[in-house]
Amino acid sequence: MQVPIEASIQASIEHQLLARQVQQACFHGIVADYAALFQKQQASKEEACESLKECSKLHFRLAALQGEVKAAKEAKALTSQIVTLEERIKQQNTELAACYKERACIAEQLVKSNMQLQDMRDINEAQVQELAADRERMQALQAKRRELSHQLDEARLATHTQAEELETRLKEKNAAMTKMQRAESITAQLMERLEKDQAGQVERMNQAIQMSEEMVQAASCKAQAIISQAQTEGDRCIARAQEEAILAAAAVPSSPPEGASPGRLSRRLSSLKAQLKRRSSSSANTIPGLFGPISSQETVGLEADHDCSSDLVQPYVSMPTMPARSTSAHCGGCFGLAFTRSGSRVVSCGADKVCRIWEPLTAQQVGELRGSMDTVFDASFTADGSKLLAGGADRALRLWDLSTGRVLHTLTGHAQKVLSLDCNPAETNRAASSSADRSLKLWDLHSGRCVRDFVDVLKTCNSLCFASEGQELMAGYFDGNLRLWDTRSGRVTREVMDLHQREICSVSMGSKGRSALTCGRDNELKVIDMRTFEVRASMRAPGFGIESVWSSVALSPDERYAIAGSSSGSIYIWEVDSPSNPTELQNDLRKVTNKVHKYDHSSESEARLSRGEVPTTYVPENLPCLKSVLAVFEISLRRPGLLGKVENSMLTSELRHSPGQAVQAVAWSPQGSPVVSCNRQGIVTFWKS
Repeated sequence: MQVPIEASIQASIEHQLLARQVQQACFHGIVADYAALFQKQQASKEEACESLKECSKLHFRLAALQGEVKAAKEAKALTSQIVTLEERIKQQNTELAACYKERACIAEQLVKSNMQLQDMRDINEAQVQELAADRERMQALQAKRRELSHQLDEARLATHTQAEELETRLKEKNAAMTKMQRAESITAQLMERLEKDQAGQVERMNQAIQMSEEMVQAASCKAQAIISQAQTEGDRCIARAQEEAILAAAAVPSSPPEGASPGRLSRRLSSLKAQLKRRSSSSANTIPGLFGPISSQETVGLEADHDCSSDLVQPYVSMPTMPARSTSAHCGGCFGLAFTRSGSRVVSCGADKVCRIWEPLTAQQVGELRGSMDTVFDASFTADGSKLLAGGADRALRLWDLSTGRVLHTLTGHAQKVLSLDCNPAETNRAASSSADRSLKLWDLHSGRCVRDFVDVLKTCNSLCFASEGQELMAGYFDGNLRLWDTRSGRVTREVMDLHQREICSVSMGSKGRSALTCGRDNELKVIDMRTFEVRASMRAPGFGIESVWSSVALSPDERYAIAGSSSGSIYIWEVDSPSNPTELQNDLRKVTNKVHKYDHSSESEARLSRGEVPTTYVPENLPCLKSVLAVFEISLRRPGLLGKVENSMLTSELRHSPGQAVQAVAWSPQGSPVVSCNRQGIVTFWKS
């Protein structure tokens, strides 16, 4: 069967092939193969057509032979002719079958040629697409080349400009060197003149020093005279008050409370007088500072130790029972509290990047220190109370001079935020700090340099303090272990493994150095005996919970009580020897007034009086003169230098501390009272007994 191909289609295909051959010169070989296959296909088609023609001719001849056979049969031709014709028919059938076979082969070849042609078309289309992609990449590379050329031109221009600037700088340097040489020669001449002038100034300074010593001696004599005059006036007031008390006691029909006899009042006044004499002798050695009076002993680092005998009796530790004053001190939260070694000042620090200095007895702010760049987490006074060290999230520690309020040094070296710090109680110029970079550093505060590193690559120290009179560092870690480092060798001397179930939040040393207090996120406090380095007591309480790793706890000065703030907003106080029944304190948003209350004349109050603590006083209602005298003496004993200022005995303030806010830190004054606390809202509360 013949497959007809129209001439127009054939011409169109040839035209397209020629057009593509012109457009795609890089594919001549493929197009040539395609043309050869196409010509072979055309030849096969022509052979197929010729075969069809021969087949049709054979059909006609076969039909003619069959007609002749039929005519011969009908005419009853000879048998020999019929046989001959049949043989010829068979022969023609055989030739016809051969023609059909040849036609089938030609058809198969035609199909194969069509398939090869389709494959060539697909390959051609893929190569066209690749060619388009190559063109796009080439355009992108050309654009990038133009951009790089532009940058290269700019770099060449900048290099040329820098070279010109360098030449100018070199010329300026040469000119400066010339000027410096001239200045050195002038300086040498000036130094000669200065040495001559200094010789004269030394003589004048010696004269000025001699005059200042004479003036200081005269001022001391005048101060002693004033104090003697004040004591004489006080003796006269006491004598008049005694006479009035004896006369009034004889005239009053109703008896005062038990134990309130005139003789006891006389002994009370005598004791107050002795207290005033001792305090007045020490108050004569005070000098003015930036944040209020600073004793001369503090300036040289000779504060009285609580364990040693001195002119002042060891302070009586009074249990806090109610808030005296609350104030919003730090915006964003307060994180740390610290007293001076004498208890005359307390510092608070927080998220507002400010350290605020407070007078504990009046709960009034007396100064603030600025300079930190981020949240301040911890602060500590030096041993002499003249400087303050603080550190926090800005990875640096800063040392302030309290007499001027200026930053003396900025201690850098920690790679992450400072978590805790402490000043050496035995050396004024030594301090230690811990950081989230898992290192402890020992600092020289005089030079502002790090003198030793204590590195633990696996654990982070969250809190530390000095122990053993400043010879060792006690550090609490996030893994719940407590370690004691030797500051001289830099090695761990002792360790308590798994002291707490979770992170240790706070480590503090008692004033006597016999006990240490730790606190962990497992909501438990533990007292460590520093002689054996073993747990002396463990303290828990229902409802007590630690707010965060920044929470800090404290021991009382006599190391009999432990105090901690809870996430509920309450403060818990345990007696170390019997920690099963803690005391809970709450700030209940009321107005508190400090004034003279009645004295119960119990044996405990007498003991407090003998130890130097000024208790509340019983005053008969019909003796206003005696009431005023006792009020003046109580104020003078609590705050030296306020003798005669009776109006300052009233301190009224409204508490703004909201209940339920987590208490972040607590501190107990080395004088035994007050206790200071702070919370996450930045509110600082002073607690009184």
